[in-house]
Amino acid sequence: MKGGTRLAVFALLVVTLAALVAAVAIAATGWLADRGALLPMVLIALAVVGCGAAWIAHGLLDAHFNALERLRVALVAIAGTPPETGFIPPRDIAESKSEAAELAMAIAALAGRRREDAARPDARLVAVIGAAGEAIVAVNANYQVSLINAAARAMFGPERVGVGRSLFGALHRRRTVEAVEAARASGGTVQARVKTTDGVSYIARVAILPGGGAVLAFPPGETATALQAIEHDLSLHDIPAASAALGPGTLLEALPATVLDCETTGLDVTHDRIVSIGAVRTQGARILRRMTLDTLVNPGRPIPPRSTSIHGITDATVADAPRFAEVAPGIAQTLGGTVMVGHNAGFDSAMLRREAQRAGVAWQDPPTLCTMQLAGALFPRLKDLNLETVAARLGAATTGRHTALGDALVTAEVFTRLIPLLREAGVRDLAGLQAFAGRARHVIAMQRQAGW
Repeated sequence: MKGGTRLAVFALLVVTLAALVAAVAIAATGWLADRGALLPMVLIALAVVGCGAAWIAHGLLDAHFNALERLRVALVAIAGTPPETGFIPPRDIAESKSEAAELAMAIAALAGRRREDAARPDARLVAVIGAAGEAIVAVNANYQVSLINAAARAMFGPERVGVGRSLFGALHRRRTVEAVEAARASGGTVQARVKTTDGVSYIARVAILPGGGAVLAFPPGETATALQAIEHDLSLHDIPAASAALGPGTLLEALPATVLDCETTGLDVTHDRIVSIGAVRTQGARILRRMTLDTLVNPGRPIPPRSTSIHGITDATVADAPRFAEVAPGIAQTLGGTVMVGHNAGFDSAMLRREAQRAGVAWQDPPTLCTMQLAGALFPRLKDLNLETVAARLGAATTGRHTALGDALVTAEVFTRLIPLLREAGVRDLAGLQAFAGRARHVIAMQRQAGW
């Protein structure tokens, strides 16, 4: 609630309280007793009603201005991030049928138009791909989907494949990698049999894209039409500009970060093990979706069913996966020269450190930032700081949760949206970020109590 409104409500409460005190005093002293008890009782009743009305008004006004402040936060986050940043109106605001709901819908429409304008492909590209009549998927070197047409979405299902997501959500990893490597070795186009994650086989034509990545084309099926719509983000093939050496004075807009998440056998950093690691690179408020890490890790011990129920990784899933000692060099290279960001980043950092100790691998902790701490310092009234709640506060989607790369991508959305808000709060560089995160003492205390 803004200061002027607070003052008005406070004044109303003071006047009402004064009337209540006066009424009580009249009743206690017996003044005007000759007129009976009617007048004091009326005054008391009015005072009670006034207090109730003032309290209700305070609650309504507080909720109204709180909704407006949340929308302002989302708008600042959108304005300070690249055009592809979307906005999902908070459900409680969208369903309120208030002026705030209308404003939320307007912000969502504005963000949607901004995103569509940035992602709109050349009409000729749509015509060429649509005329092919095939199901077409393009991926970057990390097997992130950068382009997909409607036939491919219909073939695999929109819940399993989409722009920015891993192709391995739809296709079997080993067979797909083998097909792409065969095309790379041939220097041309090959036909290969690939299999979906639910066991359906397809013959795909596979071609390598310049600079890395591949295109997979599947014969048209019953869902094919004369002209297929496509969605794409070809920036997934981009390579970011080189940044200066990371240091306390690195500015927010140039800050190189690796947003990382670990899926594990449990939450005990002393005994539990890593089963999957996902990461994505950011630079300032931009998510570099081409630069990702997505790897399974064989923990060398059974995965408890309660953990599998969360992330879906079974003993069979990781049976052929590398041990941590094998993936550690790649992880260190991914983190090199960047600040590591995570939601509850201390947990991921502790798990990596412990795994390195077990494997006898040299390990250097990177500088770390925790989005839970940053959100706790930025939104002190927000009681629930889990990833879904913070993402909703910022208007970010939370699809693909509970996979390592999926959680890393959601956390990257949160982190990049926090940057313009932190800049508004006076934070300018990495040192300022770390100091600002330190203000969330209640979050830090909770994390330390949890063991990280």
